[in-house]
Amino acid sequence: MNNPAGLVYFRYICSIQLLLDAMNKVKELPYGISDFTELRKAGCYYADKTQYIPTMERAGRFLFLIRPRRFGKSIFLSMLAAYYDIARQDKFDELFDGLWIKDNPTEEKGKYQVLHLDFSQVHVDRGSLEDLFHSYC
Repeated sequence: MNNPAGLVYFRYICSIQLLLDAMNKVKELPYGISDFTELRKAGCYYADKTQYIPTMERAGRFLFLIRPRRFGKSIFLSMLAAYYDIARQDKFDELFDGLWIKDNPTEEKGKYQVLHLDFSQVHVDRGSLEDLFHSYC
């Protein structure tokens, strides 16, 4: 070791560079995003729950999904809509890349027409239900 101070400095610079590289690769939290497609395109963190799809298909026709607030229910339902929607069948590889279900798809993948109703936009104090329906549609 001819120059231990130089070696220490070199290690220090390398560790700073590794830290900066790691900080640049950190994904964002999907705060306020409730659409699976938007979340995946933005590259945000996503807890992969696609392994539950085959279990849900075997469970039966009626499922009751109950979880506390801010627990990912909307993202989960949006993911299911993206998985089963026949209109998004061609985007399967893009949306589900790196997720469990891409390597283990079920026979039901992309076989249904999905109707999405967003009741968060309905405010009953602003007029009649019929007027709200027509303004929404």
